[in-house]
Amino acid sequence: LICKILSAKSYELPFNMCFLFTRFRDGLTSLGVLDALQRYPLQTKCLFVKAEKVENDVSLEDILVFFTGCDSIPALGFSPKPSLEFITHSRFPVANTCENILRIPVHAEYTDFRSDMNFAIRNSPGFGRLEHSHCPELQWGPALHCP
Repeated sequence: LICKILSAKSYELPFNMCFLFTRFRDGLTSLGVLDALQRYPLQTKCLFVKAEKVENDVSLEDILVFFTGCDSIPALGFSPKPSLEFITHSRFPVANTCENILRIPVHAEYTDFRSDMNFAIRNSPGFGRLEHSHCPELQWGPALHCP
């Protein structure tokens, strides 16, 4: 399926997805990854398919809500564009919904990272949604407000 999407022509994609897929495809092409995906689909499948499924894992929508306050991508995209930063001063992720920034902690073990990410995101549902009149900084712990 991913190979079909990545090889699709721009007119075959929904308008709001065309730009995103084109950028994604161009990035994979520049690194030679797209060619490997097309030549060896079975061998590269493990890069895109999660081998385990845990009931309490968060969804991509949960992550989007956590750091933007939106439960779907706006038709005209985000402004400002979402960005990702790495932090070492906290076990838990921090999200600034005003600036669309997700700050994720650096962990030595993936299982610790996944556990802390799941815990923080699961324990902040709805916090910082766009319908709120203020713009909080989402994090595990006290909320910080944007200036």
